[in-house]
Amino acid sequence: KKGHPVALVSAATPYQVMPAARELGIDHVKCTHMEVVDGKFSGAVVKPTCYGMGKVLAADQVMAEVGAKPEDCFFYSDSDEDIQLLEHVGKPRPLNPNTALRRIARGRGWPVQDFNSRGSSGPLDYLRAVAAQGSLIGSALAGLPIYALTRSLNKTRNFSASLFADTAAAIVGMEIEVDGEENIWSSRPCVFIFNHQSQADVIILPYILRRDLAGVGKKEIGDVPIIGKLMEWGGTVLIDRENSKSAQDAMAPLVDVMLKEGRSVCIAPEGTRSTSTHVGRFKKGAFHLAMQAGVPIVPIVIHNAIDVAPRGQFVFKPATVKVSVLPPIPTSNWRLENLDQHIESVRDQFLIELDQMQLQTMKSKVASRKKAN
Repeated sequence: KKGHPVALVSAATPYQVMPAARELGIDHVKCTHMEVVDGKFSGAVVKPTCYGMGKVLAADQVMAEVGAKPEDCFFYSDSDEDIQLLEHVGKPRPLNPNTALRRIARGRGWPVQDFNSRGSSGPLDYLRAVAAQGSLIGSALAGLPIYALTRSLNKTRNFSASLFADTAAAIVGMEIEVDGEENIWSSRPCVFIFNHQSQADVIILPYILRRDLAGVGKKEIGDVPIIGKLMEWGGTVLIDRENSKSAQDAMAPLVDVMLKEGRSVCIAPEGTRSTSTHVGRFKKGAFHLAMQAGVPIVPIVIHNAIDVAPRGQFVFKPATVKVSVLPPIPTSNWRLENLDQHIESVRDQFLIELDQMQLQTMKSKVASRKKAN
C-alpha cells in the first residue's frame, strides 16, 4: 500500500522459495542455489550462500536494483541467525523472535511484534461450529410466532436471518468491521456480489445486510437434512451448477423477487468458495440477473473470512473480519456485447481492494509468455 518494493531473501533453495514468492506476488527473490553439473545436482551449493554475510550481499543486490539505501530499508526476521542483515538496515523488525533475538532487540530498542498462530483445532472449536450451525434451527423456530401473528413470510425471514447472524457471530466470537456501510442501503433492491472464501460468509452476509434478502446456493445444499430445507424456506434458490439451462430457469424467479417483492439477491460470482484469498474468475450469472432486472450491482469485498473458517475445515475460530462495501454499479446502460469488459472492470475493483492487482498483472504476464512459447 505504501509502494515499497518487497523482496524475499532466504537461505532456502529456489524450489522452496519461488512458489511462495509467486503466491505472494513478490518479484525480487534472492536465495541459495544448488550447483548443477551436466543437468544433475552435484551436491554442492553455489557460493556465497544466502546466509549470514551472504544474505547481506544478496540484500545489497536488491537495493541496487530498486535504488534503495540500507538506512531506508526494513528487514523482518524471527531469528538471531539474521543478525548481520538486521544490523545492516536502518529499520530492523523482529517478528515472533526466538529467545536470542528477543534479548538482542530489547537491548537495542528494536520494535518487536508477535503474532499468534491459528494453531490446531480443539474441542472448543468444533463445539463452536456445531452451536453456530445449530443456531439456524433455533432462529427459524423463534420466527414461527411472528409468522403465526402476521402471516408475513418476509417479516419472518428478516427476523430469523438477523437473529441467526447475531447469535452465530456471538457464539463464534466473530467481530465484523464494515467500511462503506452506507452503500448497503443506498440502492435496494440490487444484486450483492461477494468473494466467497469461507462457510463463515453465511454468517457475515445476513449480519451486515440484515433484511429483504434472497440467496442462491448449489443444489446439493437441499440434500442436507433440516439445514437445507430451512435455507430454502428462508428464500435461498438452489440451482444445478452442472446444468446451465436449469440454472437459468432457476434464477428467473429472482427477477420477480427483486421487482415485485423488493428483495435483494446475494450471489458469489466465482461460483464456489476460493481455496485461498485470491479472487477467481467471475461467472456471468449475477451480471445477467442484474441486467435483466434493471438493478445495480453492489460489490461486497470480504477480506479475511478464512481466519474464521478455512475451506475444508469444520471449525469456527474467533477473529475480526474486515468487510468493504463498494459503491453501487448501475447496469441500466450495459449491453451483452460488452458484458465481458464490465465483468472484468467489476472484478478489478475486488482485486484493488484486496491488494491483488499486482499479482493479477504478474499472472497475466506469465500466461502471455506461456502462450507465446
